[in-house]
Amino acid sequence: MSSSYTLLAEDVLTLDARGTRHSPGAVGIEGARISYVGPPPKALTGTVVRLEGCVLMPGLINVHTHTPMWLFRGLTEDVPRGEWLLGRMRPLEARVGPRELRAGALAGCLEMLALALRRWRGSRPPRV
Repeated sequence: MSSSYTLLAEDVLTLDARGTRHSPGAVGIEGARISYVGPPPKALTGTVVRLEGCVLMPGLINVHTHTPMWLFRGLTEDVPRGEWLLGRMRPLEARVGPRELRAGALAGCLEMLALALRRWRGSRPPRV
């Protein structure tokens, strides 16, 4: 037997070609499938979850990330682009080993999970 839910939110963003926004909005879920997206239906079915003050939207995807570089966040914002890679990032990368880069990658992944990113793709492997 599958579970049924109706999620009610202040706003539901569809991110479709027309930029449809339902305010208020609802998302119906039947088992593992989204069955409805739109204005709140007159008859609510299943378990009703009221998300007052919230926005529902599709999961975000980060298509270009360097998760190990999480270690260096905040250390390079003041550097011009031309100097950034060779003048700042490469020397920083040279100071850390595989253990630190792995820790940075894990921290970056945890941050993306906390931000509700549903998928990401790393770029090149770090130089070690």
